[in-house]
Amino acid sequence: MAEQIAWGHSEKEIADKLCLSVATVHNHAYTIRKKLKARGAVDVARAFILSLDDPKKYFLAAFFLLIQASIIADLPKMQLRRAPVSRVKITRTKGGRKKEKEHGWT
Repeated sequence: MAEQIAWGHSEKEIADKLCLSVATVHNHAYTIRKKLKARGAVDVARAFILSLDDPKKYFLAAFFLLIQASIIADLPKMQLRRAPVSRVKITRTKGGRKKEKEHGWT
C-alpha cells in the first residue's frame, strides 16, 4: 500500500485496485504515516523510495516527469500553428434577402 501511496494514487483508487473499502485503506495509510512519523503522502513516498534497493530509478523517472510537466505548463504560451477557421458573413441585399459569403480568416 505504501507503494500505491508513493505513486500518488488516492485512497479511493487504492481501495478499488485492492478490492478493499476506503475506510480500510484510510486506516492502513494512517498506520503507515504513524509508523514512519510522516506528515503526508509525500513523506510516505520519500520513505518508500529510499527503502528500495535502487532508489535512483524512481528519481530518474521523477526527473523526466518534472520535465514533461514543465513542457505541459508552457503549452499555452507556445505559438502553435492553428487550422484556419471558416467564418460566414451575412449581408442583406436591397430586397431584404440574406446573402452569405464564406471567408477563410484565421
